Amino acid sequence: MKASHGLLVYAKIMLAIFAGLAVFSLLAMARSFYRPLDPTPEKVATFKKLILLNSWILFAAVGGAVWALATRKYYMLIASAILFSFVLPPIVQYVRMSLALKKLPPSGDSRSVR
Repeated sequence: MKASHGLLVYAKIMLAIFAGLAVFSLLAMARSFYRPLDPTPEKVATFKKLILLNSWILFAAVGGAVWALATRKYYMLIASAILFSFVLPPIVQYVRMSLALKKLPPSGDSRSVR
């Protein structure tokens, strides 16, 4: 079955948009390493909720990768990598905030957000 020319143009445009967003997402994550951290339990909880909300993207990325490997369409691994690049920055920020929060001395406030 041959795809129409218009459909191929649309697919290329969408690929360019998503690849550009993925590159922007990874660059934003790299920039975040040079910003000072202000770890608070609230920020850690926010990143945890963000990862939970983005879990459907993680499932799609893993499912796409498994499908690409099972059908031996290895070029489709790029799509999974693009999807994963959208979820990687919140995961990295969550880990960085969690580790920085653990290194802080305990404060007098006994309540914490989980």
